[in-house]
Amino acid sequence: MKKCPNCGALMEADVNFCTSCGADLRQVPAQENENQKPAEKQSAPTQQAAPVQQPTQSAPTNQSTPVQNTGMRRTEAQQPAAPSGFSLYWEWLVASWKTPSADLAKEKWYGIVDIALEILLFSIACWEMMQKGVSSVTSGIGSLIPQVSSYASQQVQNVGVQLFFALIISSLVMIIGAWVTRIFLFQDKVSFVDQLNEIGQASNYNMILSVVIFILAFIGGANNFIAFLAFAMNLVFLASVISSGMGNKPAKRDRLFGALILLVIILVATFIFIGMAANTLKSLGF
Repeated sequence: MKKCPNCGALMEADVNFCTSCGADLRQVPAQENENQKPAEKQSAPTQQAAPVQQPTQSAPTNQSTPVQNTGMRRTEAQQPAAPSGFSLYWEWLVASWKTPSADLAKEKWYGIVDIALEILLFSIACWEMMQKGVSSVTSGIGSLIPQVSSYASQQVQNVGVQLFFALIISSLVMIIGAWVTRIFLFQDKVSFVDQLNEIGQASNYNMILSVVIFILAFIGGANNFIAFLAFAMNLVFLASVISSGMGNKPAKRDRLFGALILLVIILVATFIFIGMAANTLKSLGF
């Protein structure tokens, strides 16, 4: 292209005279090459800048943030609150019903609380049944002599307390017997607390039985069935004591001697309970 120096019109490179004003353009150099080079120079950076995809770089940045947030949300959702206190005890209790002799995670206080709670529920149930029996006997006399009803009620309370302690002492003697037998047979350095927890876990079916007895005692009218459940509780506890004391691994001493030791201790515990129960009945005049 040529630019007319007179009027500024643009002409083709091969035009010698301006078609607008007639000026001589033969000496005017063509500007086509000079105009194209800057255009190429300007277009070149544009072509080089094209591969730099800023949106492409920003896209992963925008996408990475939701992924991180999503991960955080999933992590928070997958971390429930750790159970503690009663919820842990309940989980241990349910697991012991499924596998009584399994090695379950437990706190040191589970066994003593478990056995004491079973004995407490059973003692309260017996107290309630005795209270109903005494009330039915002294209902007529109590209306005439109020002191008789009050005395009978007080004696029933004493019997309930003595029954609770008799069960605690006899159970404790049996648990000590299982512990001594285990040490004698296997020369095992198990602690008394661990032995108590093991027996408490193995006898956790008594928790169900004691709750049923407790409910039936307050409902009334099921004394024979309650007696049967009480006998079943005794068998479950004895089986747990024997199983814990005799163990299931090779003994270092003859098992017969261990069985005799455990049998003697169980008999001693039984006589202790019977003796305390007999003294209680004597205090009532029987």
